[in-house]
Amino acid sequence: MKDFPRGGGQELTPLEVRDITDKAKKEDEEPQLKKRKKEKQVEVTKRVKTEESFSLSFKRLNIGMSIIGVIKEIGELDMTISLPNQLVGYVSIAEISSIITARVEELADDDDDDPELPNLNDFFSVGQPVICQIIALKSEKEGKKRIDLTLNPDQINAKITELVPGMTISGMVESEQDRGYVIATGIKGVSGFLKKASQDFHIGQILALNVLKLDNSKKTVFLTNEKQGEIKSKNLDISQITAGALFKVKVSEVLEHGLKVSFLGFTGTIDTFHLGLKDQFDLGSLYKKGKSFDCRVLYCDTDAKTISLSKLPHIVDLSNIEIPSNLDIGIIEQVKICRIDSNIGVLVKVGETLGYVHISKLSDERIEKIEKKFKVDSTYPGRVIGHSLCDNLVLFSLEQKVLNETFIRVDDIKVGSDIKGTVKKIESFGVIVSITDSINALCPTIHLSDAKLSQPEKLFKIGAKLKFKVLSVDLEQKKVVLTHKKSLMNMTEKPITSYNECKIGDSTVGVITSVKDYGCIVSFFNDVKALAPIAELSHTRIESVSDNFTVGQSIKCQVLTVNPKEKKLRVTFKTSKIQNPHLVKVGKVCSGKFLSANKDGIIVTLDDSANHATIPLSHLNDSPEVANKIHQMFLNSKSKKPIALPKIMITNVDSKRGQISATCKHLIITHAETNGFVSSFSDLSENKIFPGVVKNITEVLCFILIGQVTVVASIHNIADGFVSDISSYLKPGQTVLTNIIKIDASQHRAYVTLKASQLTPVAQVALSENQYLTSLFGGRNLMKNITGIASSWAEKVEIGSVVKTTVEQILPYGLAVKVGKIPGIVSVQNHKYAVGDQVDCQVLDVDINSKIVDLIVADNVQAKKHKECLTKGSKNIDAVVELVKEDYAVVKIPSFGGAIGFCLNHSINNSIKPVPRFKAQQKISVQVKTLINIEEGVSRMLVQPPKSDPVVLSTKTTGGKRELQNPVDPEYKTLDDFVIGKTITGKVQSVKSLQLNIRLADNLRGRVHISEIYDSIDDVKDKRRPLVQFKHGEEISAVIIGYHDAKTHKFLPITHRNSSTQTVVELSLRPSILKQFEEDGLITIQNIETGTPYIGFVNKIEATAIWLQVSPGVLGRVDALMVSKDLEVLNNLQDHFQEGQAVTCFVVSKNVEKGQVDLSMLEDCSVEDEIEVGEVVCGRIQKLNANNGATVFLRSNTFGKLHITEFSDEFIEAPTSKYSEGDHIKALVVSKTNGVVNLTTKESALADPEKYLEDGIAIKVGDIVSGYVRSISDKGCFVSLSHAVHARVKISELSDEFVKEWKDLYKVGQLVQGKILSINSSNNQVELSLKKSNLVPGSARVGFEAIKPKTVMNGIVKKIESFGIFIILEGTNNISGLCHSSEVSDNPVKDVSKLYAVGDPVQVYILKVDPEKKKVSLSLKASRFEDQMTVDPSDDEESQASAQEESEVDKEELEEDDGDEDYEDVESNVKDIDQVDSDDEMEIEKDNSTTAASLMPKPSLSLEGFSWDAPVTAPVYSDSDEESEDEEEAKPKSRKDKKREKEEAERRIAQEEEALLDGDKEPELPEDFERLLLGSPNNSYLWIKYMALQLELAETEKARQVAERALKTINFREEQERFNIFIAFINLENKFGTPESVKAIFDRACQMSDPKKVHIQMAQIYETNEQIGAAEELHKKMIKKFNQSCKIWLGFVAFYIRQNKPEEAKSILKRSLQSLPKRKHLKMLSKVGHVEFKHGQPERGRTIMEGLLTSYPKKADLWSIYLDMEIKEGDLDICRRLFERALLVKWSTKKMKFFFKKYLEFEKKKGTPEGVNHVKEIAVRYVETLK
Repeated sequence: MKDFPRGGGQELTPLEVRDITDKAKKEDEEPQLKKRKKEKQVEVTKRVKTEESFSLSFKRLNIGMSIIGVIKEIGELDMTISLPNQLVGYVSIAEISSIITARVEELADDDDDDPELPNLNDFFSVGQPVICQIIALKSEKEGKKRIDLTLNPDQINAKITELVPGMTISGMVESEQDRGYVIATGIKGVSGFLKKASQDFHIGQILALNVLKLDNSKKTVFLTNEKQGEIKSKNLDISQITAGALFKVKVSEVLEHGLKVSFLGFTGTIDTFHLGLKDQFDLGSLYKKGKSFDCRVLYCDTDAKTISLSKLPHIVDLSNIEIPSNLDIGIIEQVKICRIDSNIGVLVKVGETLGYVHISKLSDERIEKIEKKFKVDSTYPGRVIGHSLCDNLVLFSLEQKVLNETFIRVDDIKVGSDIKGTVKKIESFGVIVSITDSINALCPTIHLSDAKLSQPEKLFKIGAKLKFKVLSVDLEQKKVVLTHKKSLMNMTEKPITSYNECKIGDSTVGVITSVKDYGCIVSFFNDVKALAPIAELSHTRIESVSDNFTVGQSIKCQVLTVNPKEKKLRVTFKTSKIQNPHLVKVGKVCSGKFLSANKDGIIVTLDDSANHATIPLSHLNDSPEVANKIHQMFLNSKSKKPIALPKIMITNVDSKRGQISATCKHLIITHAETNGFVSSFSDLSENKIFPGVVKNITEVLCFILIGQVTVVASIHNIADGFVSDISSYLKPGQTVLTNIIKIDASQHRAYVTLKASQLTPVAQVALSENQYLTSLFGGRNLMKNITGIASSWAEKVEIGSVVKTTVEQILPYGLAVKVGKIPGIVSVQNHKYAVGDQVDCQVLDVDINSKIVDLIVADNVQAKKHKECLTKGSKNIDAVVELVKEDYAVVKIPSFGGAIGFCLNHSINNSIKPVPRFKAQQKISVQVKTLINIEEGVSRMLVQPPKSDPVVLSTKTTGGKRELQNPVDPEYKTLDDFVIGKTITGKVQSVKSLQLNIRLADNLRGRVHISEIYDSIDDVKDKRRPLVQFKHGEEISAVIIGYHDAKTHKFLPITHRNSSTQTVVELSLRPSILKQFEEDGLITIQNIETGTPYIGFVNKIEATAIWLQVSPGVLGRVDALMVSKDLEVLNNLQDHFQEGQAVTCFVVSKNVEKGQVDLSMLEDCSVEDEIEVGEVVCGRIQKLNANNGATVFLRSNTFGKLHITEFSDEFIEAPTSKYSEGDHIKALVVSKTNGVVNLTTKESALADPEKYLEDGIAIKVGDIVSGYVRSISDKGCFVSLSHAVHARVKISELSDEFVKEWKDLYKVGQLVQGKILSINSSNNQVELSLKKSNLVPGSARVGFEAIKPKTVMNGIVKKIESFGIFIILEGTNNISGLCHSSEVSDNPVKDVSKLYAVGDPVQVYILKVDPEKKKVSLSLKASRFEDQMTVDPSDDEESQASAQEESEVDKEELEEDDGDEDYEDVESNVKDIDQVDSDDEMEIEKDNSTTAASLMPKPSLSLEGFSWDAPVTAPVYSDSDEESEDEEEAKPKSRKDKKREKEEAERRIAQEEEALLDGDKEPELPEDFERLLLGSPNNSYLWIKYMALQLELAETEKARQVAERALKTINFREEQERFNIFIAFINLENKFGTPESVKAIFDRACQMSDPKKVHIQMAQIYETNEQIGAAEELHKKMIKKFNQSCKIWLGFVAFYIRQNKPEEAKSILKRSLQSLPKRKHLKMLSKVGHVEFKHGQPERGRTIMEGLLTSYPKKADLWSIYLDMEIKEGDLDICRRLFERALLVKWSTKKMKFFFKKYLEFEKKKGTPEGVNHVKEIAVRYVETLK
C-alpha cells in the first residue's frame, strides 16, 4: 500500500511539509500583530516572493511543467537541453516523437547487431529553441540531479482543449502531401496542415508552429512556421497556456530582479536575464508601468499557477542562437561586474556579451556575502566554463584553481598535441596518467615505448611527470588515450587524425595493431585504422606476415585509397612511385611535353613534377575528329624537337601503381579552372550545367564522367528527338554538356539530361560552345606543331582583310586563286572572271595545316578592329553566313564594316552526328563574344547566335516532302525522278575516309562509297588515301545505284516513299558503271566468288583482324593470320594499315544466310589444303595453360598444340610466361596425331626444320633428362620429355626417403630432372626415376647385402596391419621389413595402431635377413636392444607365419604397383559435382553400360581413361619385382587361403538363396519388372531401373516408352516420385537424344514439378556431362527467373568456382547481393565461403569468412561454421588460432561451454596432449573468472 495510500498520494518531502506548515502558522498570526509588524512582514513577504519568482531551481520544478529550452548537444541516443537559470535537461531519442519512437522500438526487436538509428542531426540543430515538458526529476548519487524532458506533442499538448489563432503549439510532421505537410498536434480529434515553403522537413520532425485558423468543423487547423501576431483571445484558461505562447504584455510592477507583467487577465514575471539588457541595468528607468511589448512564455507551471516570460530575441522569434565564437570554453578574459545578486551570484560583461558567475564559482574559498568581496564595475580575470544558451549567458569562474588549469574539459585536448602528465597507476593494460585533477588518460601497453618493455614500472614510476602525445579523444565517452612512443612523438610527417583529412599519397607513421594472413591493420591518431594488404607490405614477396611484422611496431606508410563515408583506408609500406607527389594533385592544370604514342593515346612528361602522365586518345581534343587526327599525327611523328602541350589537367592519380591520367579537353579544363574540379557528389548542384565525358554506353543508359564523379543519362534524356540507339548518337570519350536534373545522395547517383532544350542558362551554353570552338582551333595549332609546318605566311592573310588575288582556275563552285604564293578558294557564282584576272577578295578563313585560304569577293569592306568589335558587339547584330564548314560557320557583319566572325555549326552534344545550324547566305543575328589567338599567326573573333539551340532548317515546300530544293542537277525535281542506273550531277560536300558526301539538293544528300570509285587496284594512285584527289565543292557526275535510310542506314527498296530528308542516295563513280550500268555489275554477297581477287578498303582495324569493305553492302573480315606472314606486321596491324586504305583481297568463304564473308590478303588463301608436317606456319595463341602449354589457332577450324616442352631448346622454369593470349607466333609442324597438329617454337627447329625432324628425340636407358610434370595419380606421376614422349615415375622412384604425403613433392607443370630406367619402344613407354641417388654420383643407397642381423637401424613406419608393422629402413634403397605384432613390445599388444602411426620415425633391431627372398624381420622390443641376443626363427612358429603373411602383403603391393592400369588411370579426368543439399561426394567409374544410378536425379561423376599417343594393348614389364611376383603366383595356395575362399563362396550362395526365398532378388528381365511394378506402381526407383535395363539391351525407344508410362501411372500426388522420373528422362534424352528432345522434356518437367528443383537438376546434368557452355547459359537464365533464391545464386557461384573462374564467381556474388534481400546476405556469403574451402581457394574462403566475422562478431553459428571449415582443411595452427580468437569474444556461459567443448574435441582428435591440457587450463581460468 506504499504506492497507493488511502486518501491519495503524498509527493511532498517532510522538509517541504514543514515549510508549508510554518507559512500557514505565520498567516494565521498576522492579524494579531501590530501595524508596524504587519508592514515589516509585508516587505519580507514581497522580498521572498520576488526571489522565488526569479530563481528557478531544481526544487521548484514540477513534473508536467512546460518549458522552453535550447538544444545544447546532440548525441546518438539523446540531446542535452539548456533550460532557464542555467539548468540542464535531457531528451531521450524515445521521447521526441511517436514516429521516431516506433522506429527505435522496431530496431530494438531486430536481431541486427548494428542497427541504424535515426540520426538526430537530421531533425535538430545546436542552438535551436524547442518546447519541452518535464517528465521526470531524479536525484542521483554524489548529489547530481537529472531533469528528463519530452518533446512529444502527445504529452505537451495533452491539456489543450481549444485552439485559437496566434497560439504557438508543438507539432510533429506526420506525412508529406503535394502541397504541404500533415501535422500531428497531439490534441484529440485535431490534425494540422502546414503549407509547403522553401524549407523541407523530415517525417517525424518536431516543429514549433503558429495557429493561423481552424476550419468550420474545428478538426483541421492551418499552421505556419513563420512568426505571427500575439494571442488576443480573452477566454483562455491557464491550462491552455503552454511554453512558447506569444503575448503582448504590460508592465505592472518593477521588481528587484525583473518585471511583473499582465496579459489577458494573467500575471507573469520576466527575469532580468530574459529582458535582453546590454548596458543599462536600472529597470525602473527602462520600463515604466503600463509599457507594453511582445513576450513569449518561458515556462508555465499550471500546478503552482506561475508563468515566466522572456523578451530575448531568440526566444521570441524561436530562432537559433549561436555560441559567441570569441568566448569558447576555456578562454580567460577580464570580466566586469555589472550587478550583484545576493546569495546567488554576479552578472558580468565581456565586451557586448553578458555572463554570469555563480556564488560557488567566485572564489576558491567559501563566500558568505558577495557584497563584501566584490563591487559593481570592478574587473577580474575569469574563465569561460560553459554557456547557458537559453539565458543567452556565458558562464564564468573566477576561481584561481580554474584559471590555472591548462584543460577545463576533454574537448580542450587536441589530438596530436604534446601534453605533460603525471603517472598515477600502472595496470596490465597500460599506464593511467593524470592530466588535471578531473581528467585522466590511458597510455596503452603497446604505446609505452617503441621497444617492448619487460618491466614498465622502471620507466613509468608513480608520480613521475612525463611527456606524451595525444593519440585519441572520445568526446562522448570522455576518454583520452596517449602514446609515449618516440617514433610518434618525434615524427615529422603530418599525423592522420580523421578519414576526411586523409589524402591519397600522404605519408605518415602508424602503429601495427593486428597482424593477419592477408596483411596488417595499422592504427593512427583518433582511432583511424587502415589495412595494409600483403601485396603492399614489401617490394619483395612475403610468405608469412607474422614472421616479418609484429603488433606494436611503428612503421612509415603511405595512403593508397580512402573512403571517408565508409571509413575505409588502405595504405602501403612501399615507397611512392610518383615523384614530387605534392605537385601531383587531381584537378591541377600544368604544361607538358609529348613523350610517346600508342594505340590508346599518348604519354607526356609533366613540366612541374617530371612525372609521366597518360592522355587517352579521346582526351586529346574536345572534337572527336580533331582528336583522331592529332593522335594519328603523334603516331606517325618523327620529329626530334619536343612538342609542347601548353594546357594539361590531371584527372586521376593512382599512387599505388604510380599512374597519372590527364586530359587536353579545353572545355573540361576551362570549366574546372572557373568552377573547380568535381571530385565528389558534393561538388555537383542541381539545375547547373557541367561538361563531361562519355564513359560507357548501355542499351538504355549513358554513363558520363564529370571530373571524378560518374552521372547517368537515360535514353529519354539524350536528345529532344526520338533516340532508339544511344551508341549511334554518342561515343565513349565524347565531350558533352549536361544539366544535373536530380542528385540522389543516398545512392551516390546523379541524373543528367543532354537535351538542348534543357541546357540552361543559354549564356553558359554559349560560353561552352566558344570554348569548344577554341579547343578545335587549338587542336589545329597542335597539329601544325606536330608536323612542323611553318605558319608565318598566315600573317600575310589576316582574317577579314582585303587582299589582291590572281585567278588560277575556274571551278564549278567558284575560283581557284593565289594570294601571292598562297593558294585560295573564292566562293562565288554567276561570275564573269577569267584565268589571270586580278580580284580583290576578303579573307574568310585560314587553314594553317592545309595552307589554304577561303575568300569571298570584297564588297565595300572597311572591317573594324577586333577590339572595337568586342566593345560594341554585346548586343544582337545582323550578320550573313558566308561559309559553312562541318564544325563551324564563318559569318560577315556588315554593320562592322564586314568584320568576320566564327560560331559553332552544331551543338556540342551532336558532334558525332552533327545537325547543321546554318546554310550559306543565311541571315542571322549574333553577339560578339571573345577574341582568340590560339593559332600561331591567326586571330579569330568568336560570335554566338542569341539561342544556342540547334536551328533545324525547314524542309517544307509547297510541293510536298519529296520535292527537291535548289537541286544541283536541274533535271531532277523530286525524288520520283530518280531511277536506278541514271546519271546525276552533284557537288562534293565533304570527304571522309570511306565515302564522299554529295549534295544533290538543299534537302537531299547522296553518298559515293569508296568501293564504288575504282574498278581495279591499279587505278588507285595513293593506296593509303584513295580519296585524296577529291575536293570540297567539286562537281561530279555519278550513277544512281540505290537508296538507304538516313537514320537506320538500312537499304531502301526502289519503291520507297520516304521524304527527301530521310533518304540518302547511293551513287557510283566506277568507270565500268559510268560506261554502262548493269545491275549484275554491283558486288553483293550473293555474287562474290570464292578465290576471286577484289579491291578492299580498310573499314576497321582490330588486334586480331582487319575489316574490309568490298562494296557498300559487303563487309568482310580478314583474320590477322591472313594479312601477312611477317610477325612484325601481325603483332602491329595498327602501324601498317589505316582506315580507308586500299588493298587486294581474296574471298575465302561466305555465309549468305548470316551475311558473313571471310577474306584473305594472301594469294595462297585456301583453307582446305591440309597443313603438312615440316611446314613452318604462323599462328595465334588462343589459350595459354602454364602447366600444359598453349592452344594455337592456325586457320579456319584448325588448331595446333604447342606442348610445354616445345617452347624453347632449353628446359626452363615457366616457359609459357613470355607469351600472352592473342600473341602471334611462328612455329614448325612436327606431327599430326588424331587430328591434333603438334607444333614447336624451338629456335633449332625453325632454323633447320628438316634436320630437327630427322634427329627427333633420342633417349636411352641411363640418360639424365629434363621434363615437366604432366600429371599425378595414385600410382605415381608422369613426366613429359617431349610432346610425344611421356615417362612414368613410380611412387618408389619419386624420392630416396619415404614420404607419407608424396603427392605434395611435385606439382603439375614443375620442371624436374630424372634418370631413364627402361624404355619399351613398341608401346612407347618410358620408366623414369627422380631419386637423387640415381642423379648424383656417390649418393646411392645400400642394398640387402649391407643389412646385417643383430644390428640396430633407424626406420620410418610405412604400413600398419593387424599382424604387424612394415618399416622402411633409412639409408637403404627403400628396403622395408616386417615387425611382427609379437615383436612390437615386451608386453602383449592388442591394437598396434594405437602405438604407432604411418610416418613415425622408429629404431629397429634386425632379427633376420633373407637376401634371396628379399625379406627382413625386425623387432621393436626394448629387451632386444639391451641383450643384443639373436632369435632363431625356426623355433618360432609365429615368425614363420609372419614371413608367409609378409610375402602375401608384398605380393598385393606388387600387384597394386604394376600393370598397364597405371597408364590408363594416370590422366583420368574426374569431375567432382556437389550433391543437392548434401556435402557428400560420389565417384562412379564411367563405362559403356548404362545403370539406374546414372539416370537418378543425383548427379554422378564421369571417369574417362587416358589413351596414349600410340595404342596400347597388353604392356609387359620385366623387372625383378615382377619375376618374384610370378614365382609367388606359381606356388600352391595355403590351407588358410583355401579355407577363406570356401567360406566366402558358401556365404555368397546362402545370400542368393535367401534373396530368392524373400522375393528380393534383383529383377533381370522385363517380365520381372512388370511383375514388381504391379505391386509398386508409384516406386520411381523400379521404373528407373526398368529404363536402365532397356538401355542395356540397346532399346532406347523402349526406355522412353517406360518413362512415359511411369509419368502416366504414378499418382499425381507423388510429386517426388514423378520428379525422379522426369530427371531420369532428361538424363536419358541428354545422353541419347537431341537438344530439342531434352528441351521438350525439360519444359514438361517445369510445368508438372517444382520448376526451381528441375532447373537445379538440369544444370547439374549439364555439368556432369561436361556440357559447360549449356550449364553456364542455364545458370544465367536461372538467376533471372529465380533472382530471390539464395540457392540459385549459390549454385551459379559454386559452378564458376568449380570451373576455376574466380573472377566470374566474384561478379555473380556481387550481383546476388544486389538482388537478394538483406536477410539472406549472411547465408549467401557463408555458403560461398564454404564452397571456396571445398572446391576453390581456401584463402578466398577465409577472406569471406573474416569479413563476415568483422560485421557479425558475436554470431556463434558463424564462428562454428568457420571452425568446421578450417578443421576439415587440416591446418592445425590456423585452427588453434581461430579457436583462441573465438574464446576472446564475450559469449554467454552456455556458448563458451560449446566452444570449449569443440576445442577440446579438436585437440583430442587432431591435436596433441599438450593441446588438450592447454584447453583444459584456459577453461579452468574462465570458470574462475565467473566465480
